[in-house]
Amino acid sequence: RKTAMDIVSVSIYVVRVPLVKPYKVSFGVATHGENVVIAVKTSSGVVGYGEADPLPPFTSETVQSTVHVLRGLFAPALIGRCVLDRNAIMTMLDKSAAGNAMAKGAIDIALWDALGKHLGAPIHQLLGGAVRSSIPLLWPLPSQSPGRHSLSFCFSLPCSFSLSFYSPSTFIFLPLLFLSYLFLSLSLSLSLSLS
Repeated sequence: RKTAMDIVSVSIYVVRVPLVKPYKVSFGVATHGENVVIAVKTSSGVVGYGEADPLPPFTSETVQSTVHVLRGLFAPALIGRCVLDRNAIMTMLDKSAAGNAMAKGAIDIALWDALGKHLGAPIHQLLGGAVRSSIPLLWPLPSQSPGRHSLSFCFSLPCSFSLSFYSPSTFIFLPLLFLSYLFLSLSLSLSLSLS
């Protein structure tokens, strides 16, 4: 049975954004961020967006492998499926390919975004209600000499920002927050081991 929430198309984009200044990590210098954005369009015209931020060696996926599995396997399997069947869709993806957490996460985010937009409800309501009005942020410290770490840390203290929680696409950026936390943890342990 066809519904207004059936998926009619899936678009995949690679977004490359230059960093304000180079970021030195243990395996090299990052000069840009490269992410995969997926757009899931429903028969009613609603578009849900999801995002993946694969970054080896921190993830087992690359931008190229994420795009490959999305285009070749997952996107075709989404066509004709109803956004309301999110659990069944995610189970199907798990059965069709092990791993690929970044690609599956991007789809999951896009499905939630499309559902929230279609219902005119923020995602936090769909998940049972907001539990906070702000999210603490961490600033990752680049790999550098221990003395420079101290200076970076002074200007990189954790802070918070308020989210309106009225935009379903707010959750697209949560993977970036996790990655920032991971970078900070690794950078701080490096700094402490060098001291």
